[in-house]
Parts: sequence; C-alpha cells; structure tokens
Amino acid sequence: MKERIKKKLNEHYFRYLAKEEYRNKLNSFLFFLWKVIYKISCLLPVKKRKLLFVANNDFSVPPEYESLKSLAEQKGYVTEFIFKSANSSDVIYKNELKKILIEIKFQISYATSKCTFLYDYYLPAYANYPRKGTRLFQIYHACGAFKKWGYSTKESSWGLKSNFFEKYNVHKTYTYITTSSPQINHIYAEAFGSEISKVKSLGVPRTDVFFSKEFVSAQKGELLKKYPELKSKKLLLWAPTFRGNSIRTSYNENVLDFSLLKELIGNEYAVLVKLHPHVAKSFSLKDLPDELQGFVYDISKEFQISSALCFSDIVISDYSSLIFEYALFERPMIFYAYDLEEYNTGRSFYYDYESFVPGEIVKNTEELAQAILNAENSFNKEKVVAFRERFMSACDGNSTQRVFDLATE
Repeated sequence: MKERIKKKLNEHYFRYLAKEEYRNKLNSFLFFLWKVIYKISCLLPVKKRKLLFVANNDFSVPPEYESLKSLAEQKGYVTEFIFKSANSSDVIYKNELKKILIEIKFQISYATSKCTFLYDYYLPAYANYPRKGTRLFQIYHACGAFKKWGYSTKESSWGLKSNFFEKYNVHKTYTYITTSSPQINHIYAEAFGSEISKVKSLGVPRTDVFFSKEFVSAQKGELLKKYPELKSKKLLLWAPTFRGNSIRTSYNENVLDFSLLKELIGNEYAVLVKLHPHVAKSFSLKDLPDELQGFVYDISKEFQISSALCFSDIVISDYSSLIFEYALFERPMIFYAYDLEEYNTGRSFYYDYESFVPGEIVKNTEELAQAILNAENSFNKEKVVAFRERFMSACDGNSTQRVFDLATE
C-alpha cells in the first residue's frame, strides 16, 4: 500500500514538472525566494577566509576543485562544498524538496563567503550578483573551446531558449571567468554572455598535476596494480563524449567493433574504455565476448579522466574537450568522428572540425585500426605542439595559485 501511494505521488509530480507552464511557475517562485534569502543573508558579515565550492554532482569533490581546496586549506582558509542535489531517495518529490533546501543553503553561504566557485551552469547563482567584498568565479569544466555552449547555442536543439537566458539572468553574475589560453577569451565571453574584461587567462587548476612527473608516473603504477597484464601493452584510451540533445537525454553508442579491431591490430595493444560520467552506466564488459577479455577494459568507474590521460599512449576520441588536456602530453590522438555531419548540425563547433583537430579523422573500425598502426610513424608532433600553444598556453602548472590569488585578493 505504501509503495503504491509513493508511486502515485511520483507520477503526479512528474506530470506536473513535464508541463512547461508549471515548471516555469516553480522556477519563478524559486528565483524570487533565492533573492529574498540572499538579501536577508547580506545582513550577516562576510567571512573573509571562507571559500565556497558548488559542485554539479552528488558524489565527490570534482577535479576542478581538488587543488584549489588543498591550497586554500594550506593557507588557513575554510572551505565549504554545496552539491547540486541530494539523490539519496527514490521518492522524487521528497528529493526535490531536499534540492530546494540545498539551494536555500547556497544563498546563505554565497552571501557570506569571500569567493564562490562554480564549474558549470547553476541557476541559483544567477538570482543575485555577489555583494561588495565577495566574488563569483566560473571555472568552466572544459579546457579550450570545442563544442558550442551557453549563449552560443541559444535556440538550437541543444541550447536553452533565449527568453530563459533573459528571464533568469543566466551566467550574468560572474565576477571572473577563467580560460586555458588568451586565444579563446572572446569565445568564452560569447558563450557566457559576458564582457571580455571578466574573462581571465589564468589556466585551469586541474591541469597542474600533469606537470608533476611523480603524479604522472604514479597513475601508471595504479593502473598496473589493478591490471598487471597491461605492463607490456600499448594503451589506447577510447574516450568519446555523450550523444543526445541534453544532459538529461544523454546516451552512448558502442560503435567500435572491438572484435574486428583486435583482429586488425593484434595483441600488442589494449583498449581502455573511459566513458563520459553521464553515460558510463550504459556500457558493461558483460556484453563483450570472452575473447575480448584482456583486450578491452572498462575503466569508467575505476579511474578519473586525469589519471587515464597520464597512462594512455594514444587517445581515441570524437568531440570531447579532453583533447586539450591530452595535448599537454604531446602524444598521438585519433578522432573517430563517424557521425560528424549529424553532430555538427545538432551541436556545432567554434572551429571547422576537420582543420581544427590535431590528429587523423576516421569514420569506421577499419580506418581506426590503420590509424593506430600508423600512429608511431605518422604522428605529427609539431601539429599537437601548435595546438597546445594555441589553446593551453596559460596551463603551466601554476594555474591553481593564480586563481587563488585573484579570488582572495
């Protein structure tokens, strides 16, 4: 009886949210509530040695923040994390209530923290501009500039509607926006609907670890602890981005013919599968035949992408921004763009894809196998170095310090 009532309440709640007019009413009410809570909270003094981090997941400290948190605590600052929601209940309407309470907590902490950090879209942050003596930093979760986002995607199948941006002041409240290179500042200004003076090429804090030889070496060691049989293999990282018109509808297509790939490239290689967090649940090694055990490894849940980039000899991706970080290693990249025309129509890029990517473009498994076999002889390191200088020149191992200094000055 209890389960039946719970199910019915969830069904009614979903029906309510599915109707745009009701969702708009709820957003309008929340936006008003956030403004009121923030104004009241501004009566409290600012805690000048407190930094607030807002995370768009429900699990752990994201890599965007790890080095900042560590440095701040070394300097004697108090750090607080507020997670986007609380997905701890299967009762949807109760979960939504928890989310609202967290958003109220955010407004109080936002009003009283020296600096608040975001690394993506977060609607409650747009209800209020930071008060005098405080700052709101956008540390975007991707390096470089690849796929379009934000104001660059208004009215597209991917983006939000123009009236939503205007009504809710989306992205307009930032004090600063960080980038990985001055060459892309104009793109970030466009994407966030911001004055270019707010865009600062301070680098990306999470890339600092790539400049530590000890860190890079340790990641390979951790992989070999788990899979010692990989010691003599050349490691191919297959790291595609997700498909779909939004994060909520994201999905993954397993387009690689692993059996054929193994036949064509042999046992000298192993494929490490690292899927985007939104779709990692959709892939399972249980779906692969026995002969692929020892050739394909799903590391999506075992290793962060920062670790995977360190121990990979070749990255195979499509439209993922991880290529900017991988360029720091100056190793080969291959681009499996089997649906380029479709993807470009739905999402589109800031640059012409075919002349932009620093590696060979392939459309099927046979072409991919040939590109892998040719990688050592045909690798154009100069092209990758030029790509790195263009899009990652502000990343030099000291990004965390620069962001922290500007946030706390």
